[in-house]
Amino acid sequence: MRTFARTTCTRYETRELEREAEARVRREEKRRGGPAPDRHRKVVQFSTIKTFKYHSLQHYPEAIPEFGTLDGYNSQVAELEHRHAKHYYVRTNKIEYTGQIADHQRRESILRAIRTKDGYTPRHERLRAQRKAARNQPRTQPSGPAYDDREDDLPSSDPLNHYSISQSSRLPLYLSNWLAENDDDPATENFMPQLHSHLLARIYGHIQDPTLAHVDGVEVHNNRIYRHKVLRLNYTAYNMRREQDTINPHAHADVMTLAPGGSEHPFC
Repeated sequence: MRTFARTTCTRYETRELEREAEARVRREEKRRGGPAPDRHRKVVQFSTIKTFKYHSLQHYPEAIPEFGTLDGYNSQVAELEHRHAKHYYVRTNKIEYTGQIADHQRRESILRAIRTKDGYTPRHERLRAQRKAARNQPRTQPSGPAYDDREDDLPSSDPLNHYSISQSSRLPLYLSNWLAENDDDPATENFMPQLHSHLLARIYGHIQDPTLAHVDGVEVHNNRIYRHKVLRLNYTAYNMRREQDTINPHAHADVMTLAPGGSEHPFC
């Protein structure tokens, strides 16, 4: 983090967003007797290492055995509840607003109790139920040889695993035919050598300066690979909780990864 702040941040000039600059100008204009606010977007300095959260990282290993996992005492519950207070605050006149917020909350609780008794369903809940019913209805699936309506056998897996993908071999893809059909696609350029190099690293680990004999020694069984509809990726989020992302080519087909060394762009 300190290296990032000392080297990377000094190479770039980060400025406020347009809405951040407008909010700052509005705050400064409310102050009476002050100078005219600067309406230009100010330079924003990287200040994460000056926050309490950053300096508390060294105490996490000791706090977890004593108080439990971090998801048991994060600030998410309080932050979500704070949204309700802000929702009521905009309805007040901003003067002695505490009592007005309490009045709004009490009024809403009374209306909720009445609604429970008479069975009334608000419009937004009816629309939500309609959207849910629409999602559950069967959709028209795309046609073509690349699509198969059979489901992947992908049961729940250990969240500590890096990824989870089906072991099914029901959807084979013959490499020779597939490469011939997609010969004009830039993604198929040097596909087989790259596939062999990837499999070699997966089987034997990192090999320093692999030779052509190493790569040629890898054979794809029956010269075919298999299509899968879902890939689950498990990772640790910034709050030390295990999270999961799902990649589905039919629903979320765009994936961004780190580019190989020497590339012009850091991502591909």
